[in-house]
Amino acid sequence: MDPLTALSLAGTVLQFVDFSLKILTTGHRLYQSPSGSITTHEELKWVVRDISSLATRLSRPRDPEGVPEPSQDEVALIDLCKKCEDIAQDLLSHLEALKIQGKRGALKSFRLALKATWAQKDLDAVVQKLQFLRKSVESWFLVDIRQAINPYRQTSCRVRVLTCHIIGAALIVCPYSS
Repeated sequence: MDPLTALSLAGTVLQFVDFSLKILTTGHRLYQSPSGSITTHEELKWVVRDISSLATRLSRPRDPEGVPEPSQDEVALIDLCKKCEDIAQDLLSHLEALKIQGKRGALKSFRLALKATWAQKDLDAVVQKLQFLRKSVESWFLVDIRQAINPYRQTSCRVRVLTCHIIGAALIVCPYSS
């Protein structure tokens, strides 16, 4: 056998062994899991539910009685939050499909492990979308906080200038103080 062919065959065998080990490990974890789901998937569900809950709260108007129409910024935030909720629900449905339903068995665990291994790229893509939207929401808040703080910064600067004027005037009026 030619050396390149042997190297190619060895690489293919290693990939197959690696893939098989992933499936067997995942299948064993699914079979042993009390929830019928992989621990990382359960943790991801908690995070996604938390993000979805936060997005729902953020998509509500801040002051429904005081402002009849939301500003363009608030509309953009509401849109971002709705996208977050949609993607979170999509991810939760993906994760729910990767959970053992009903009676547990070795064959069922193996099938689900195979499905979970194949679906990992899809899960990673949905998680990446959710992370991108989270970063967008964080950026929006940074800008919103900056805009909210700016009037206070200007007031603080004016107070400092007036304080300097008052102190300067007090020193001129009372030149004999030590």
